[in-house]
Amino acid sequence: MMRGGLLHRLSIGLAAVGIALSLSAATRILFPDTFLPDVFQLIALIVLFYVGYSAWLSAHQMKAEA
Repeated sequence: MMRGGLLHRLSIGLAAVGIALSLSAATRILFPDTFLPDVFQLIALIVLFYVGYSAWLSAHQMKAEA
């Protein structure tokens, strides 16, 4: 498997989302009246958008090369 391949990017992105959501849940339990959990959820959404966009972009690049 190539290091910059689609599967590698997806697994790194999903790991980052899992970490961000875990931190969000932990901070929601420890600090219930702060905005920190929302920051972690926003980070997870940005990572998901980036992973989806890079997957879409690489799929269109492969289609153009073929």
